[in-house]
Amino acid sequence: MSTNRWTSDHLLSEQGVALYSDQIRNIFREYGRDMRALADEVQGHLEEQPIDGDNALTRRLHAWMVARHLRDMAKSAQAVMDSAIALQTAFRKTRIELPQARAEKAAKKELHKARKQLTASPSGVINQVADAASAVVPAQQQPGQAPAAPSQPVMALGDLFQRAE
Repeated sequence: MSTNRWTSDHLLSEQGVALYSDQIRNIFREYGRDMRALADEVQGHLEEQPIDGDNALTRRLHAWMVARHLRDMAKSAQAVMDSAIALQTAFRKTRIELPQARAEKAAKKELHKARKQLTASPSGVINQVADAASAVVPAQQQPGQAPAAPSQPVMALGDLFQRAE
């Protein structure tokens, strides 16, 4: 068994996947060029040497029928090159970008939790504003009761925000 063989261990890093992808693209780029050139060459020779009974149209048709399989092979080589690029992209998205995105999402979630706990605590900003607002706005009176005098003097709007700080 050859030690120059690619294994899955080689494809566990971004550099390994990039190297493998580049190598496959180079190999199949050459194969594709060779197959296209060979298809043109075969078609030309078959058109020059028609079989008995072929006219000009059937001669070209028969040559194309043989050469088209070489062109299909060249298209398959291009598909392998495209798949090599897709492999590299998929690796980057799932193994590098996805964990980073998950870490960012978790950090945002923790920040949101911390903010929520801060505002829910007795010393939180919301409670301070609510306390200041309750000092300014009189309590609702029950029907049949006389309006109660405010326990504290009424504040200006600007004083409300100073007190909340």
